[in-house]
Amino acid sequence: MLFQYGFGEVWLQQESIDKKTFLNIFKQRIKDIYLQEWTSNTNETSDFRLFKKIKEGHIFENYLNMNNRLLRSAVTQIRLSSHSFFIVRGRWVRPCIESVDRKCRLCNCIEDEYHCLIECPRFINERKGCLSLCLQKKPSMFDFVYFISCKNETMYHKVGLLCYRVMKAYKKIYLRE
Repeated sequence: MLFQYGFGEVWLQQESIDKKTFLNIFKQRIKDIYLQEWTSNTNETSDFRLFKKIKEGHIFENYLNMNNRLLRSAVTQIRLSSHSFFIVRGRWVRPCIESVDRKCRLCNCIEDEYHCLIECPRFINERKGCLSLCLQKKPSMFDFVYFISCKNETMYHKVGLLCYRVMKAYKKIYLRE
């Protein structure tokens, strides 16, 4: 393991090494390599389109502290693309539907998280009281990413409420067929 992580000389010169200093450096090297591999693997996959935009690093996300399990779960499903919007569901059919063809039946644009949560007129009622002012007046993907990855407790409660309401309404409309 020492050779694998670039510390083979430590094995060969054990007597002259300060163990405490070495252990700190070695732990940091293992963490750094893990983070590099995690980032690389995440970026290489075609999945996790939204996750790649909102995840800034390998850190704990505050929304996971939400007491309301339903809202926390809804946000997690959206962030990880573990929902039933057509952008995801289109991968499940065989042959797989190309992502550019996974369109909303009402709007004829790609039915992804942004479209369902922010744009689609079917979910106007579900958005009430949840969206930030910028997303209400002039929605953009930049503001959506900021909103969905918020750090503020009040805001991630609104994010959770929005995700929960839209996914619930979506299932009633599209998954009953």
